[in-house]
Amino acid sequence: MVKAEEIFKAAKGQKPIALRIVSKADLAKATPLQKRLAASHGFEAASLALLAHSNDKGEITEYWVGAPNADADPFALGSIASKLPVGHYQFSTALENAHLVALGWALELYRYDPFRKTSAKRISLALPKSINVQQLCAEVNATVAVRDLINAPANLLGPAELEEAARSIAAAHKAKFKTIKGKELAKEFPLIAIVGQASTRPPRLIEFTWGKAADPKVTLVGKGVCFD
Repeated sequence: MVKAEEIFKAAKGQKPIALRIVSKADLAKATPLQKRLAASHGFEAASLALLAHSNDKGEITEYWVGAPNADADPFALGSIASKLPVGHYQFSTALENAHLVALGWALELYRYDPFRKTSAKRISLALPKSINVQQLCAEVNATVAVRDLINAPANLLGPAELEEAARSIAAAHKAKFKTIKGKELAKEFPLIAIVGQASTRPPRLIEFTWGKAADPKVTLVGKGVCFD
């Protein structure tokens, strides 16, 4: 599982490798040596193409990243994360949508494979000070939790398992949690009970209540379908 807090933090003693966004115009202004390096690797500053630069010791110190197309999704720049080797990175070029690039970076590293024990590659990103790290991590972790629920096979995620996942989220955020099922569900929400009879796994209604009683009330209603 992707943990946002790990993605945006360097390992101890790890220095960031620079990521420089290079357009075709920038490439045309490069030094003769840089142009030869680019040509030898077929780098033409195409959108999201990568070119590694190393020092005399053979250590990679910088990557040139082909500037995204003008109509590219703001998340697109973050998609280079899966193409890079293990390391800690930092954009040396100012980003227009730094928050969305970082969000795209983290979500690009998402994988769903709970059936094998594999150690995730640590490809981390240093964030500019303008980013609200707490908000960004909350968005990443929430998206990952939802993706895990969506990707779970139907035989492993039924109403009972969805209830436990919901209970865990409620507990983490100190929300009041209630489940309505059985005879109470048939009485209070008969349509849910009737539709749920199509499965051997009984349905339920899950209710969260979060916040102070005096706060404005907002109700969100969703449907979790656990079988076809």
